[in-house]
This record gives sequence, C-alpha cells and structure tokens, in this order.
Amino acid sequence: MLVPRHDFLPWIHVLNSKSAHTNYAPEGAYVVNGLGVAYQAFGDGVLMYYGPNFGAVMDAARASLASVLYTYLEKSPGSVPAGIHDEIKKYTGRQDPADVVDGWLASQNGRTYYASAVLPGLLHIPTPVSAMWSVKEPGGRKYFQQFAEQGYHDPDLPGYLLKHLHSREDVPDTQEFGYLGSDDDVRFKIDTVDTLASVEFIQDLRIHPSFHGIVLEAAGGAVRAGDEWNPAASVSLGYGFETFLITKNVSVAGRATFVANGGPTLLMMSAAGNIPSTPLRLEIGPATTTQDFGGHFGVGLGASWDIVIHDLGFTYAGAILRLRYDAKLFNGFIHGPSAQIVLH
Repeated sequence: MLVPRHDFLPWIHVLNSKSAHTNYAPEGAYVVNGLGVAYQAFGDGVLMYYGPNFGAVMDAARASLASVLYTYLEKSPGSVPAGIHDEIKKYTGRQDPADVVDGWLASQNGRTYYASAVLPGLLHIPTPVSAMWSVKEPGGRKYFQQFAEQGYHDPDLPGYLLKHLHSREDVPDTQEFGYLGSDDDVRFKIDTVDTLASVEFIQDLRIHPSFHGIVLEAAGGAVRAGDEWNPAASVSLGYGFETFLITKNVSVAGRATFVANGGPTLLMMSAAGNIPSTPLRLEIGPATTTQDFGGHFGVGLGASWDIVIHDLGFTYAGAILRLRYDAKLFNGFIHGPSAQIVLH
C-alpha cells in the first residue's frame, strides 16, 4: 500500500512487498476513507488491539451488509425498516436512497460505483496517505487527501512525503478537497483559515528492502586463466534468505562467467552469506569450465565487500554494489577481480 507513486517495475519483487507488509502490520499505516475518516490501520494479528482500527473495520462490514440487505428489501414487496433506510441514507447522502439501488445493481466500472452510485462498502476502503487536509465542520473534522499536483498539497511537505502522494487522476472526486491556488496561496490559507490544517504523518516510509527472494547479479572485471589476463563478464540468478545460522543475506545462486579473447566459459553453483555485522561476504561451491585446466570440474571460492547498499524506492527492492575477488580451483588456477551489481 505504501509503494511510492511512479514506482518502477512494481512486479520485480513480490516477496519484498510481503516483507514490507509484515513490517507495517504491527507498526501501522495512516489511512483515510471515502467518508473523510482518518485513522491508523494495523494488519494481521493486531486488529483487535487498537480501537479506531477495529471500529473502522466493523463499520465497513456493517455498511456492506446493510447495503446488501437494503437492496434485497427494496426490490422485494413490502417496506424497508426505518433503521436500515436511515443507515443507507447516512452513507449515500440521499433523502430517498432507493434511487441508487439500480446503480448498485448495474454493471459499471469501479469509479462509478464509488463516486456516483455511492456504494457504502467502497466508501470505507482505506487509502494510505502521507499527508491530508483536515477540515473543521459542524459535526467534527473531515479529512481529504493531498494530491501530487501543484495547488492540491502543502508545498512545504518534506520530499519523501511528496513522493507518496497520489495523483488526482487515481482517486475519485469525493476524496478531493479542491484547488487552493499557487504555492503562496496555499501557504497563506494554511496560516489564516482556522478551519483548515495540513496534516503530515510521521511514519517510516523508507524501510530497507528484504533480501528474501529472487536475487539478480551482473559483474564486469578481469580473469587470469593460465598466464593471460582477459576482460570478463558474469551474470547470476539466485534466491536469497534473510538469515541462516549466523550468516546474513544468504543466497544460493548459479553464475556464468564469460571470458573474452577466446577464454573459457566458467559455470559455478554457490552458497554465499555475509559475516554478521560486516560488509564481508564469502561464497563457495562447485565449478566447471569449458576448457581443460587439468580438469573440467573443481571448486569455486569468492570473497566480496559490500560498498554501497541502496534502497531503489520501488516495491521495496534494493541494489548493492560489491567489489569481488573469486578463484576457481581445478588442477589449474583461474582467478580475478570484478565489480558486481546485485538487485534484490
């Protein structure tokens, strides 16, 4: 839910999204629904421990069931009980909500069900927000999303909050407060209109990506095979785990190294992991080569140093820059340094 807008390649790492879900379940995420109600939502196993979150879920279930029951009674002989009629009227804003039932039953797109047909269950769906407008009304405060477009958000929001604002095009009009003018106009209204406030939420939107799941590697360097040094490139595909025994960022991978100028192609299956609390990474595994170096099969060893660990900001994926030195031990000896980019 908290992937930044304009996220790049959101399909790349489903498991990283699951890891983020696990992180936010107990930590919570600030949300607003189509009724202008804001609260902090929690996930699996925590729902019943926070009253506003539990109440919001119960209200959503009640509204959904009430709309089904109202539709059935409205299309059946007899009158609709006053309590259910008033319940639906509260959500739809219609004095006689019977005229919306046909819209609920028609085949329409989701936006129409939400904005025009005003289906109560949809109005309760929470949308995660990094900032919103708080508007004081006679019955209390109502909340609206701030949007990415100029004039629809507080211009003084920190940059990392701006990255999580939704576009107006992605959200039904019912959640829009309205255009407030230039950046200076917005600042003036925030300072002078006592019924309007800009609310930003202090929450960790920049968690480190998980290493669990698919790991892609690409490297360039040099290899010494026999008495000659030649340029080389390698690619690797593997699967990562957060921890195993005392090691961290453990992966099992297959790597192919291609040596220029007629050099050998090297294949290796490796298990690797970081030494705890250090950027040092060690790997070992069986290796084979297309050329005979006193044998086609041997053992591969490697050591690398994590130079840069960077959060890519999309679907909680990350990249690591490593400096690596590896060797393949046949009866002969093939070895060399490389710079490695890792996507996880």
